[in-house]
Amino acid sequence: MRNFFKYIILLIPYLLIIFSFLYLKNDLKSFRLIESLAADHPIRVDYEKFQSIYKDDNRLYVLLKSKDGSTFLQNRLTPVFKKLVRMLERVKNLSTISNLETARYIVPHNGHFQLRPFLSPEGHLLSQAKGHLESELFLNNLINKEADSAITVLVVRDNLTAREKKKIILSVEDILAKVKKEYGIDGLILGDIFTQYNLQNEILKNQLIVLPVFLVATIVIFYLFFGSFFVSFLSLFIISIAYSSTFVLMLFVEKTISPLASLSLVFVFVVTTSDLIHFFSIYSKTDKTSYERIWIPCFYTSLTTFVGFLTLVFSEIEQIRFFGIYSCFGIAIAFGVTFYFLPYIINNFSEIKMKKLALDFKFLPFVAKNKKSILLGYLAVMILSAVSIVDLQFQDRYLNLFPSSHPFSKSVESFTKSFSFVGTVDLRVRAPRSFLLSSEGIAKLGELNSELVAIDGVTNVLSLVSFDNYVKEFLNIRPEERPAFLKLLDLFDAMEIFLPGNFDETRMILRINSIDTHVLDKVIQGIETVSQKRTFSSLFKVEISGYSRVRHDIMSLIFSSFVQSLTGTALLVYIVLIVMFRSISLASIAMIPNIFPVLIIYAICAFFQIPIDYNLIILNAAILGISVDDTIHLMYHYTQRKNYSSYDNLKITLSEISTALVKTTLFFILTFPIFFLTSFNFFHEMALLIIVAFTVALLCDLFVLPATLLIKDGELK
Repeated sequence: MRNFFKYIILLIPYLLIIFSFLYLKNDLKSFRLIESLAADHPIRVDYEKFQSIYKDDNRLYVLLKSKDGSTFLQNRLTPVFKKLVRMLERVKNLSTISNLETARYIVPHNGHFQLRPFLSPEGHLLSQAKGHLESELFLNNLINKEADSAITVLVVRDNLTAREKKKIILSVEDILAKVKKEYGIDGLILGDIFTQYNLQNEILKNQLIVLPVFLVATIVIFYLFFGSFFVSFLSLFIISIAYSSTFVLMLFVEKTISPLASLSLVFVFVVTTSDLIHFFSIYSKTDKTSYERIWIPCFYTSLTTFVGFLTLVFSEIEQIRFFGIYSCFGIAIAFGVTFYFLPYIINNFSEIKMKKLALDFKFLPFVAKNKKSILLGYLAVMILSAVSIVDLQFQDRYLNLFPSSHPFSKSVESFTKSFSFVGTVDLRVRAPRSFLLSSEGIAKLGELNSELVAIDGVTNVLSLVSFDNYVKEFLNIRPEERPAFLKLLDLFDAMEIFLPGNFDETRMILRINSIDTHVLDKVIQGIETVSQKRTFSSLFKVEISGYSRVRHDIMSLIFSSFVQSLTGTALLVYIVLIVMFRSISLASIAMIPNIFPVLIIYAICAFFQIPIDYNLIILNAAILGISVDDTIHLMYHYTQRKNYSSYDNLKITLSEISTALVKTTLFFILTFPIFFLTSFNFFHEMALLIIVAFTVALLCDLFVLPATLLIKDGELK
């Protein structure tokens, strides 16, 4: 019976992981970028006010694109709009469907005005409607200039669950597959809801793929390192406790899992594995001193990693803050179960028989002979790396989340090619409603419109002026009568997208050809320059709003978080080292090889033009907090012996722990490529950068740190 309970205990963390995945699969909450900010953050408050008026978050954009050179002006293709609307009307929770079938244009008729359809009852384009379709009000809103692509806009009902939104996406995808089969037309989707769907889908899929591969790799690698499957499964048990505990906390706090939060599980895995490799390399039942020899350095390695991630808890970006909390929690759990629960399990099982893989390193004579050259070379490369950081780019890669073959990436590419824009910047132009609809107000808005469209990166502007130009071009209304006609349209909410009811403001939508940070910066600077001109500022209060503004402001916060995280992590790690060694000089020496891995990865980012976004910002804490672990192990064992020359001391120290240091780094080199099984580009970049950083950190600990200690402690005796 006792053995039965032993094995039940070993199964608990695996059951927790299984139940967590089942929960994720059935009740996953939507993840939105705006939720990276606290609910009371001014940026989020402003955005949610904007959304309460215009409801852009609820829109899905469906792109139909012909493949054989046909256009949507031809009778062969135009019936697709009527067919599409009829099928979409059966999709639950869609409130509005807008395309060439449902759109109407205005014509004068017997002293009045009529709204007429673009398509005949058979679905063919009416000849008298073609001219209207080419106006700025409809062009690039219904079809593009070449007429080989068309947009259908779907408005989704408010307050839907993630599961309900997923059903809408799947239904629309099924309808587009039928349209493609019948008409030979490609159908693609874009919009915030579609982005959420892809994020959630890929996060869950990646966890289901990556975790099992990680677990199998861990069993195999630990067996190769220690020659015991029992050690492999014990290690897997400890890793599973730390992993599942963090997973449960994540679901309890957020009821979802974001890309960044899922990354915290990876670092919990990494830290736990590192502790276990050092634990099994030294711990022995029969050697009573082995526990103390491994507990002290591992306590400080866990502490430095903990304080490294702790700096992220103070970020204004909520997802980064949660990442820091989850990582700190997982690190604490990992240390606790490794050094308090694992020995208990070992003592209640039979003796563990291990064949420890030993590696013989004979590089110390080379280091001793070339210690000054090694240190000078290290300093030269470090300075060059530090200088190159000035070329770092901070950029939101919101539309480059996945490889080019991913459906989301294909949608982005198609929208860009077909309509020359992939995003918008929204302006809320505030003035009395009566002025906005007056002749003077329309004229001034026209001047503002002309200056905005001239900004580099802006492809076109949709606004109240678009309605006025349409009325002027097609309805033959005298200039002095146009304001009265616009007021009539306003009375029937015909211009609600630009002139929302009961608000003294009008909306201007600037379509931009890129949402890369540098393009967005230029556009926003251009808007601010134009809107501050006296001719406009005296009449209007112009506010930049919408999703692009949110991303722009979050990138500004990321830059401040980057600096805060880097300096905070370095300072806190340095303080921990001072406390550990009770020496400022030894703490300073320990920091020397660990600044370099951080500098080298950002130098690589600068050289290969890999931009830093909110996902890669956590590398500061991860690399500095984890790479210092090997240094602590080496320095701790080095400082325990007082009656040896520095050379002999290093020789004994390296013979004791160099194998464990290499094993931990080798484990990361062998397992992190598993992240290439995922669909997230930043996971691929993160895996490569961490492999490079940890490899560089190991080389610094094996070459630079001994060279520094030999120089500090004098010549060989």
